[in-house]
Amino acid sequence: MRQKMKVLMMAALLSCSAFSLAGCTDNTQIEAGGWAEPEDDSITGELKAVFDNAMEKEENGSYVPLKLLETQVVAGMNYRFLCEEEGTGTQYIITIYENLDGDAEVTNIMEKT
Repeated sequence: MRQKMKVLMMAALLSCSAFSLAGCTDNTQIEAGGWAEPEDDSITGELKAVFDNAMEKEENGSYVPLKLLETQVVAGMNYRFLCEEEGTGTQYIITIYENLDGDAEVTNIMEKT
């Protein structure tokens, strides 16, 4: 059920953005494939599950997500999280890709400057 809803939601977002949001009610400009800031940047249970799924495959460091920075609709979903490395307090921006099957992987870890 969750997977079907994700696919339908992404299809709707791509359809809307393909027409430059001409028929949408708010004035937000979204490009197909462009990054968008969330209205709420808090780490929900669902976002934490995506983060944990991707991070269990990582061998470098242990990170705590602080907030969601951006999302990007692709053939799946990209997420950018602001994180803190445990034990050091150093902040990182971690990009995670989640495919349509719900499998997630880290695609980039960059120290926040």
